[in-house]
Formats: sequence, structure tokens, C-alpha cells
Amino acid sequence: MSGMGVGINGDRENSGAGVRSQWLGSGWLDTVFIANIFWPLLLLPALRVGDTTAVSFWQVYFVTLPHRWLTLALVALDPDRRAGSVWKLSLALVLPGALVVVAWWVSGGLVCLAMIDFAWNAWHFGSQHAGISRAYALKRGDRPSPFERWGLRGLVVFALARPVEWVTGWVEGGSPLDLALRFGDWAALGTGVALLAANLSVPWSGRLGKNLHLVSLVSLYCGLIAAVHWGWSGALVPLLTASAWMHASEYIAFVGIYARGRGSRGGGGPIQPLAGQMVAWMMVFITVVGSIGWMLEIWPSSAAFWGTLNLWAALSHYGLDGIIWKLRQPGIRAVLSAGPGG
Repeated sequence: MSGMGVGINGDRENSGAGVRSQWLGSGWLDTVFIANIFWPLLLLPALRVGDTTAVSFWQVYFVTLPHRWLTLALVALDPDRRAGSVWKLSLALVLPGALVVVAWWVSGGLVCLAMIDFAWNAWHFGSQHAGISRAYALKRGDRPSPFERWGLRGLVVFALARPVEWVTGWVEGGSPLDLALRFGDWAALGTGVALLAANLSVPWSGRLGKNLHLVSLVSLYCGLIAAVHWGWSGALVPLLTASAWMHASEYIAFVGIYARGRGSRGGGGPIQPLAGQMVAWMMVFITVVGSIGWMLEIWPSSAAFWGTLNLWAALSHYGLDGIIWKLRQPGIRAVLSAGPGG
């Protein structure tokens, strides 16, 4: 969803069909799977031991992994998401594959791609969260907010990048760079507070879904920054796990909402017959992909192959996501506006 908030004109939006619901899907779906307001409870076991737990297992194999492959499945099944972008989509599939092959050929491994994957993934996280917030505003017919768009992106990217320095220790304490990063912590925390104030200080009518999402999101990433700033090492792994869970769960839920709406709108394609049973199909997809990923990774003979294939899928997911999710596209707007009331 990297490009979700790009290029939307406020005047055009405000002349749309009007607000149908304050939720993208429904009250319970948005609260549990998009706002993820229960993430602190979900991660209590990890907070207790401060390391990888069963929560991390489910997050990696049955949330994060399927959400990446879900993009590939959606592009294959939905001609609306391919319309007018075939050459861009082809590049988004071919270039990551070429990058992985070249890296393996040159260095004999994929470690050299770790920084590219990390940086692109952090930007991808920030863009998606900002796009979801924009989707809520679109439901109300609100004008775009550049501060909200870039503020959310900046907060998320900075928060995800901050633990790198803390874990590696490459910045000497008290150095000018260390002081600059600590100043950045306060600037990012201030941005989070300003985002909340700007949204929570206006009337809440029709804004509950958006506000729940924003409070949960800002709390999580401000908590991550605070954990690094004040050295709360026990909270670092749980918060990073929560950020990955929230991102992937949010994406899966949004794709489900979109796919359900495609049952009665847009062009044809295989996705329309599946729309009526989307929950069941999504559960099957998540279970199958997660199980395959887990089994291939624990078998030494297939682990390297699977790691390579999964990295290609991740990089392709980042690229495809920035192409297929543009809220200025009439087809996406029509599907979102068709959501049920909540």
C-alpha cells in the first residue's frame, strides 16, 4: 500500500458520493484487525520473557509471510489491479528477481541485500499506515492532510530505524551523532503527539474508526522510540513484533475488504466468484502459505531456496504495493465506498 495516499485532490474527493460509514469494513473488523487495539495484550508473553515467543512464531509464519504472498495472488486474480499498469507490474516482479540473482552470483549469498530490504520495508510500513489513515478520511470526504501523510510516514520510518543503532552500538554515547538521534527522538515523539492532537481535538462524529487506528498506531511507534531512548531493552522485541503484526494484519484486512467489495463492483476476473466466500478463502490461503513456509524453513535442504524465494516475494510485494493501491483510482474508491455501515 506504499502509494495509497499519493495524488488525491481534496476538491474532487469532497464532490464524491458522500460518507457511507466511519469504518472501512465493520466496527469489530477495523478495531481488531486494522487498529489492532489489543496488541499490548497479545504481546504480554513476550514482555515477560523479553525474547522470541510463540507470538513471534505466529506473527512470522501466519501473518507476515502470507500478507506478502497475498499481493501476488491478488494481482494474478484481479484484472482491475493490473489495468493500465502491466509494464510497471512486470518490472516490479522481474527487477527484484534480477537483483536477487545478481547478489547471489556476486557474493554467494543474500546478506548484501539486507539493508535494501530493511530500508524499503520501513518505508513500505510508513506508506501503508498513512494510506490506511487516508482511506478513513476518504470515507468521510475529508481533504488530504500533507502533515498527516508525511508525519505518519516519518514517525514510522524513524521508529523502525532507531533500534538499529541501539542494537549494533555503532554510535558512541555522547557523540554529536548520538545527540542528534536523541533530538530526533523528541522530534518524532512530538510529531506523534501533534498527530493525535490534530485528530482527537475535532468532533468525533464519523471518525471513531480513524481515531482508533491512529491512537493504536502512534502509541506503538512512539513506544518503540521511547524504548530505545530510555533503554527499555525488554520492550524492544515485543514492540517490533507488534509493529510487524499490525502492519501485516492491517494489510490482510484491507485486502479482504477490497476483495469483498469487488464481488459487486469493477470488472470480472477470478476474484469475483471468490468474493462471497472471502473469509474462508483468506483463512485457507493464510494456513497453507504459513504451513508451507514453516516446513520449508525447518528442512535444511530447502531452507536456502525458500529464503531466496521469500526475499524475492518480499521485494516484489513492496514494489507491487506501491503500484496497485492508489486511492485516486476510481475503482478502489468505488469499492471502498460500498463497505457496510458500522
